[in-house]
Amino acid sequence: MSQTRQLIDTSVKISHIPSPDVQADTASHHAVMPVIDPFIGIDSEWLRKKFYRENFGLIEPVEVVMAERLVAKHGHVFKRESAVGYIVPFLTAVKQLVEMPEVQKLLIENEHFVDGSMKDINDGLYCKGHPVLVR
Repeated sequence: MSQTRQLIDTSVKISHIPSPDVQADTASHHAVMPVIDPFIGIDSEWLRKKFYRENFGLIEPVEVVMAERLVAKHGHVFKRESAVGYIVPFLTAVKQLVEMPEVQKLLIENEHFVDGSMKDINDGLYCKGHPVLVR
C-alpha cells in the first residue's frame, strides 16, 4: 500500500495537485501552484489504459465466449452470434498482489503460521468465546 501511495503522491506532485496530507488554504495554494489536469495528453481511452497499465499495473478483464447461437436477421438470413462474458485473470491479480512489498512483508513477518500453514486465528479465543460457535 505504501507503493500505491508513492505512485499517487508522485502523480500528485507531477500534476501540482495538493496531496490529501497537505493542510493548506486551498485558495493560497492555487495562487502559488496552479492546478494542472494530470490527464492532459492522454485524451483517448487507449492512452488512458496504457497509462494505467504502466503506472498502476492495470489488469484488464478478458472476454470469454460462453456460447454461440444462430439469430435470424432480415427475415430468413441466419447469423452466428457469440454470447460473451468477462473474467479478471485471478492468478495474475494474486501474483501482482503478492509482488507488492507491503504484502510480502506481511506474509514473511506474520506470526500466524502454525505447522507451515497460515491461520487467521492463532489461539482460538474468538471461537471459544463466540456464543454461536460454542454450542
